[in-house]
Amino acid sequence: MEVLITDHSTPRSSGSIAYRSDVQSAETADSADSKVVPLRMSETEGILQIPERLRIRSRALLSLLGRISGEDLLSNGLTRNIENPAPVVFLRPFKLFVSYEKEIRAEVQELELKIEKEDELAASAPQVPGSRKELPDFDNRDLLADLKLLIEFLDIDLRATFELRRKIKEGTATHIEFQDLWHLFNPGDVIVDPSDESKVYRVLSYTVGIYLSSLV
Repeated sequence: MEVLITDHSTPRSSGSIAYRSDVQSAETADSADSKVVPLRMSETEGILQIPERLRIRSRALLSLLGRISGEDLLSNGLTRNIENPAPVVFLRPFKLFVSYEKEIRAEVQELELKIEKEDELAASAPQVPGSRKELPDFDNRDLLADLKLLIEFLDIDLRATFELRRKIKEGTATHIEFQDLWHLFNPGDVIVDPSDESKVYRVLSYTVGIYLSSLV
């Protein structure tokens, strides 16, 4: 899981899983020559590096996010094949994660229960000498670790976004920037223009910034 950040910064109180790309522009961020290195604590202490995009390579996590959101993240035409999908890059403002935050967080408990049951079955299953255990498509423990990293990204890097949504819900947000207007509407909402109440609009959907990276 890799996070592309910019030079813009706001106060921050804790560390993160963020990674910095040595390239500065979004156009070159996905080139083969880009180097992604972890940020040192001295570079991040007290500073929040605003993420521009998040690249996820975990096939298991992409499969989980696809099931939650209904987005086809693994079998898009740009992927090499279903067994070895291309990494998926999620773009700011990360609408998919914001829209399905509760569902994403709920999966942690579900996975922990699955792992507990798997351990119980493994402990009670008789061991047959010479038998080969068939490996699953992915290990739930690895998926849980990836999911917790994603939730850390939500808690730290998207903290300001969720704070804004809380204020909007409570009615305490007095100003909102143009690029944040999408927080005001949800699919299915009915919108009436005060200047012409004869026209009524229904929100059908909004786009989610996703594209597939060509990097291995």
